[in-house]
Amino acid sequence: MIPHFPHEEYQARCRKARALLAERELAALFVTHPTNHLYFTGYRTFAEFSFPRPAVFLLPLDQEPVIVAQDFHLAVTWDGDFREYSGLGRLPIDVVRSVFEDKGCSLGRVGAELGHEQHLAISYNDFRSLQGALPEVAFVDASDILWRLRMVKSEAEIAAITEACRIQDAVFERVFRETTAGMTTREIETAFRRAVLDSAASLNFCLVCIGDFDPRQAAGSSHPDQALGKGDLLWVDLGISVRGYQTDYCRAAVAGTPSPRQVDAWGKVQKVFEAGLAAARPGIPASELCAVQLAAAEALGLDMSSWPARRFGHGSGLHTTEPPHISPEDDTILQPGMVIHIEPGCILGDGIYVREEKVVITEDGCRVLSKAPWELRPI
Repeated sequence: MIPHFPHEEYQARCRKARALLAERELAALFVTHPTNHLYFTGYRTFAEFSFPRPAVFLLPLDQEPVIVAQDFHLAVTWDGDFREYSGLGRLPIDVVRSVFEDKGCSLGRVGAELGHEQHLAISYNDFRSLQGALPEVAFVDASDILWRLRMVKSEAEIAAITEACRIQDAVFERVFRETTAGMTTREIETAFRRAVLDSAASLNFCLVCIGDFDPRQAAGSSHPDQALGKGDLLWVDLGISVRGYQTDYCRAAVAGTPSPRQVDAWGKVQKVFEAGLAAARPGIPASELCAVQLAAAEALGLDMSSWPARRFGHGSGLHTTEPPHISPEDDTILQPGMVIHIEPGCILGDGIYVREEKVVITEDGCRVLSKAPWELRPI
């Protein structure tokens, strides 16, 4: 298996992580989740689909990092230390303990995936056993380190995300061109899935909603046999990935000519989006970017409280949604290199009116990465 990026990219990530470890006075970073493995090493662990084979990445403050993986692991190009084990069903405590000892990390504080939107990919019992085997190690929450690293994307990461957006733009164009009145939700979703399969990307999700919104369908498409009728609003939220990096943005269309009411509602959403786009720049808190959109919506008489996501944008990268969140609760300061989504909208009686765009924060503002036509198009 060849990593998605050159070895130098992963070395740079580890250097940045070590600087943050030193800042926190931590002896090492202990990683188990597949997404964080991928971020630091380019190694796609079996843990994503085979939990009996957990893997560990240990990044010491001042020694060579090491991967611990079951010997049925995916072959990986890795220039560092690699330790194999042959057991099944649990973390090899003795092997991991010896790694901590070999790397001089068996005493002191070690950062782990214990906090905000981070998760261990080993069982609670295995983690307790490891703590017992390393009595002089204090495992502490390192979610702040992980997100400080992952929220700000490198040029290589932004290039991968830009490529994913280019592919998704083409998928929207192809499928909306093929969609006609009378097609069912199932048929439209199948067309999107087929278009992604024909591309160089992988499908993460596809939500197809026709007309009125059922909150019970928030995580999936409308009823599979619901047909697109004349005048119906069609809203599609799509996510794909390229080199592990995710997209997530939506587009809408109407079967036939959009009504004046539909055009008016969609136009108001666009004005709210434009206000958010104008405000997105380095130095602004994510909560303020949310407040700008809410103020613009209120001035237009648009009630965005009907949108159940309860946020109007979010970060993304190796996950579809990740910090920062464009919500009143998140005061993360936007920085150049952050990739965020601006996502205003509402639900009206005839469907979902939400526009979502993927943007990268630049030195003096932001740049839109998703380019598919946003207008409420007739089909």
